[in-house]
Amino acid sequence: MGAHIVAYVGQNVSGIARITALDPTENGFENHPKIVRLDADDAVLVEAIHTAITPAMPGYAGGLNIPVGDVDFYLNGGMIQPGCHPGNISVQSSADFLKIPDKRATAIDHAGKR
Repeated sequence: MGAHIVAYVGQNVSGIARITALDPTENGFENHPKIVRLDADDAVLVEAIHTAITPAMPGYAGGLNIPVGDVDFYLNGGMIQPGCHPGNISVQSSADFLKIPDKRATAIDHAGKR
């Protein structure tokens, strides 16, 4: 939900340089136009990190399975991350979130080193 809230800010405040969205939620946003959800026009650079594009489970909103940024990263194909157990929703959410900094740091460390 946070990614879509920031999208509203980006649409109404000019000059936002960057939005980094972690698992933009699908629940309630999957079939809506860009004006009500995150998209690449909401900042100069919009990047989205998808770690859980599984269909929504009761009490848990799955992530959008469509590109929404200038660049979209699909860690592990965007599916449930290794070590996270989908049977326990609170563990699932925490595990996905806690694994991101390592992946993001790796991506930043290797930026421009091709």
